[in-house]
Amino acid sequence: KAALVALVLMLAPIYFWILELHYDSVYLGKFNFKVRRAMVGGFLLFLISEAAVFATFIWAYFDRYFHTPAVLGGTLAPLGIELVSWNAYPLWGCFVLLASGWACNQAYYAARGGSSTMFYLWSVYGIALGVIFVFFIQLSEYVATNTLSISDSVVGSCYYLITGFHGLHVCIGLIFLAIATVQLD
Repeated sequence: KAALVALVLMLAPIYFWILELHYDSVYLGKFNFKVRRAMVGGFLLFLISEAAVFATFIWAYFDRYFHTPAVLGGTLAPLGIELVSWNAYPLWGCFVLLASGWACNQAYYAARGGSSTMFYLWSVYGIALGVIFVFFIQLSEYVATNTLSISDSVVGSCYYLITGFHGLHVCIGLIFLAIATVQLD
């Protein structure tokens, strides 16, 4: 219950901030070149910080991958834990997310070209691929790794932290894309 309250308290200001930005830009025309440049700079700093966060988690995972502790018998994960094969869910997830990114890029160029119909179609396709990734591929991957727990080892902690954090980012991107699709349509 407290986590839900904390989530609402965290997301409510973000929602109202986005609403205010939209109102200021669309109805008041307030954003001049300097403000737009500051927003782009802030977004670039956000991207750099996100890349740094993911890089540290992936570094920790590969550190344990290539330097396995003797306590675990020189293996990556504790005995009895089966890891996901790279050519199963992760490979399909990669293809789906690349296709989703391509569809979003096509939607962007359709919007710049003035074709709202094509923007809408490409956006819906990108959103559908993102939903397939989160609710089918990633959840199936979690079900397939039912022997791996977040408390098993550093590998389990890093695995669930990286994939969960990435899934959260995909969900946030889906929300942003859905808002943009509704606003432009």
